[in-house]
Amino acid sequence: MSEMVFLGEEQADIRRAPPLQSRTAVRRERRYALIFGLLFVLTPTLVTAVYMFFFASDIWETEAVIAVRSVDESPKTSSLMSVLTSNTGLLVGREESYAIVRFVRSREALRILEPKIGFAEHYSDPAIDFYARLPKSADFEQKYAYFENNVQIYYDEFTGYIILNAKAFTPEMAYTLASSISSMSEDLINEYNKRLEDDYLATARREVTEKELQIKDVEERLREFRVKNNLIDPEDSLKMISNIISGLQTEAAKVQAEIRSARQVSQRDTPNLVDLENQLKALNAQIEAEQQRLTGENNALATVLEQYSLLKLKQTIAQDTYAVALKAYESAFAEARRQKGYIVSVVPPRAPEEPLYPRRLMDTFYVFLGALVCWVVIRLLYGGLRDHIV
Repeated sequence: MSEMVFLGEEQADIRRAPPLQSRTAVRRERRYALIFGLLFVLTPTLVTAVYMFFFASDIWETEAVIAVRSVDESPKTSSLMSVLTSNTGLLVGREESYAIVRFVRSREALRILEPKIGFAEHYSDPAIDFYARLPKSADFEQKYAYFENNVQIYYDEFTGYIILNAKAFTPEMAYTLASSISSMSEDLINEYNKRLEDDYLATARREVTEKELQIKDVEERLREFRVKNNLIDPEDSLKMISNIISGLQTEAAKVQAEIRSARQVSQRDTPNLVDLENQLKALNAQIEAEQQRLTGENNALATVLEQYSLLKLKQTIAQDTYAVALKAYESAFAEARRQKGYIVSVVPPRAPEEPLYPRRLMDTFYVFLGALVCWVVIRLLYGGLRDHIV
């Protein structure tokens, strides 16, 4: 009985054991998978290592940190927001900072830099390795894409700083590139300030000019008026004539008093009395003539004085309005100056002392790790798919 049981188990084991040909195929498949896996992982790793250690050109990087500040001298309030913004400068120059970042990232920045520093000439130098350099036949869009890869700039909202990183294949070029971009940023802020000043001062300046012309026009009319009437100042002439009339009237009153005294002494016309009467007639005629100069119809001084007073009033109004316009211009100038921005170089660009890229060991290791992960994923997917089909 025990022999029959043993024979049955042996026959069952024989039925479960895979045939020799099947085991050989499995071993062959595993060997091929191992070889293919080694090739899949080691090939890109070796290619990367050869490129990194024998061909890759050194890349130098410099960093610059700038900030846009304002000469705003408005008084600080005690609110929490004002304290935060006054201490950290979060809102000072924020719009200008974003404008700088947007400009540096634009194609226009590359158009300015290209003739200024020879951007394409440097990055297409044959001494640079074939993979990293800019093709000689690159069009503008290719140059712009290359420029974007080698110039990074962004605005840090928390600190209010603009951080610039520039890469090049020589330390001198990295420094030149960063310095040129910083100069372009300053030029942009200066242009912004000029436009801001023009916007603020254009209306005020135009108003001041108009008032100046009005004053000149009134003064010219006054000059012509004085020449026409042969008078420097009609008011002074009026005072002078009034003084003359007053003096003549006083003199006439004295003569008239003497005449009355003489008649009381003698009823006849004595030579002295006749002389006094003639003198009185002359004084009265002179008084009438002087009064005629003041109130007569033709070129009377009163009429001239009225016209002169009107011109003087216009001159006073023109001067007052000019003073108001000038004060408005000064206020606009102060407001424009208050809102002007300027560049602060927090960290000036410097020529780097050693290349930062490529990181040869790290980059090679990352390629190896990436290829290994890809191979493991492929094996898992293949194994799952095969089990599903079988």
